Amino acid sequence: MMQILRKSLNLTFFIALTALGLHAQNPREELLGITSRPTPQGNSIENVKKKVTGLALPVSDDFSYAQKSSMPRPGLWLDSNVYVNTTYSVDPITLGVATFDGLNKYGLPYKQGQVATDSTDMLTSQPINLSGTAGEVVLSFYFQSEGLGERPTSEDSLTLYFYSPTTMEWKSVWRTLGEDTKPFELVQIPITQTRYLQDNFQFRFIAFGSPGGAFDMWHIDRVLLDDERDTTNTSFFDLSFTSPAPSLLKDYTSVPWFHYSSTVAGQINRNEWEVAYRRNVLPSSSFGLGLKLYKILYNGNVLAENTSPDFVEDDDDIDNEVNPFTVNVANFPLPAPPTGEFELTAINTYSGVPIGQNDSLISTQRFSNYYAYDDGSAERIYRVTDNQNGCVIYKYDLRAADTLKGLYIYFLPGLENTPNNTFSIVIFENDQGTPGNLIYESDTLFTPQYSYTNQFLAYALPQDTIGVLLEGKPYFIGIRQTNNTAITFGFDVNSDTRANENLWYGPTNDLFPSFSEGAIMMRPFFRYVPDDIGLIEQPTIRLNFQAYPNPVYEDRLYVEVPHENSQETFHYRLFSLSGQLIREGALDREAIDVANLKSGVYLLQLSSSDSRKDPAFQKVVISH
Repeated sequence: MMQILRKSLNLTFFIALTALGLHAQNPREELLGITSRPTPQGNSIENVKKKVTGLALPVSDDFSYAQKSSMPRPGLWLDSNVYVNTTYSVDPITLGVATFDGLNKYGLPYKQGQVATDSTDMLTSQPINLSGTAGEVVLSFYFQSEGLGERPTSEDSLTLYFYSPTTMEWKSVWRTLGEDTKPFELVQIPITQTRYLQDNFQFRFIAFGSPGGAFDMWHIDRVLLDDERDTTNTSFFDLSFTSPAPSLLKDYTSVPWFHYSSTVAGQINRNEWEVAYRRNVLPSSSFGLGLKLYKILYNGNVLAENTSPDFVEDDDDIDNEVNPFTVNVANFPLPAPPTGEFELTAINTYSGVPIGQNDSLISTQRFSNYYAYDDGSAERIYRVTDNQNGCVIYKYDLRAADTLKGLYIYFLPGLENTPNNTFSIVIFENDQGTPGNLIYESDTLFTPQYSYTNQFLAYALPQDTIGVLLEGKPYFIGIRQTNNTAITFGFDVNSDTRANENLWYGPTNDLFPSFSEGAIMMRPFFRYVPDDIGLIEQPTIRLNFQAYPNPVYEDRLYVEVPHENSQETFHYRLFSLSGQLIREGALDREAIDVANLKSGVYLLQLSSSDSRKDPAFQKVVISH
């Protein structure tokens, strides 16, 4: 069952307001599970459908390819619904885990809006040859509930099944119920029954929780199936990083390229990286490894590096535990001022025996036209309830005088979206680190566009203005909503930029500091406006239409447009949530034929021949 994590301002304040009967009238922060996840680019979905016959032992996967792909390796797994990642677990065994939740491989809910427990993600092995095994066959894996995601309750579970090629049946062999986050726990299951020790044996994990989104999370790591196993010896030879790569900047994950000079680089470049690794070793073994090797590259050229490792064999690092350490980083100013957007690449690794993909942390530092606290990944939803006409604002320390042009925001869909909500862009003075006077509020109102695939969308100030000229000093920048309906933002739980120290929310004259650790995905952009903003600004005349029935259970979708004039014509376009155009045509007052479309969620766009009206969108669910 989905759990909602609520974080109040502080316990004393909460109790005092409750005693006075005023708590319900004050804004409150909430962190929720997400209900969609953008499908990462470059992942192939079709190639996982090929079935491999009779894999030989050993069969193992530590999901260490999570920095490159979010889908399980097709040579080992038949399906691809679990989310391979480096951001959701706490202190994994190796960098990269497989996360089970209520979203499928396309990042969409299995059952939109359903909270009640049902089957969700499944991970099935390819067929494996267990005939003629030499000794005791053991399947082992590590698992963790919750992590940095939603906690599964006692009604939810993670279950393991074995498939017998002789009886052609799946049987449950292990099950655990939901609980609070704990360290990863090792499970070892001997396979001794003859009906399983056959060619084409398979095993399968199935999670049970809410199928309405990224709720009720489980994470598994280092799955290993092998024979001649000694179950009393649980050690293995591996040294792995356990946390994502840190930002190269002290307070941000990105700053505008035109604000990044050699002087600024010396002020904001991070000179220490806080990193953690797990020293997985066999008894009495020695790695002979040296940590703290790194390299920072710009256009293939080295800006800074360390080629002299700090050896750790005689240090106090603990075997089979997570060990944090610090990498001292030399300053890395660019050889010349940048002339456009650019990227830096950082590699953090160690010397000695190469272990695999988890022996290096690789990150890309993007310099575009915005300031950012987040790393671009949303693990949760952030919202403020009871925030009537209230604000959500961040403090940004501008490194040069420039013109604010708008905000990039990732409004992540929740169980209850608020498409009719509107907001303005606001700027507050900085008063010794707290919000001061409101010095700007946009006349234009904007409507949240809930992004299922593109994440950030641009909300630009009106094109007939030059923007807002700001000095090179701190300001508080964000939004003020025009009603009491909570707006849902994408929220980066893994941000290491101390973003919550700069986040405030509430009425303009009574703002509260945030206590939610992480970063809202909101980025002010400067100097120039991106090209793809046509759907963002609130139109002068909004095209209003209603599509029904929704969900569509039959073959026809009807569209009703109230108040159109007799000369007005309409054109429709139907998109998949990945942005692919599925169908388009003139709307001639007849229904749209959807008989041949697959069941799923689509985006219907309707445009008018009246140039004063901007196109409008509506989500449509087809369920044949």
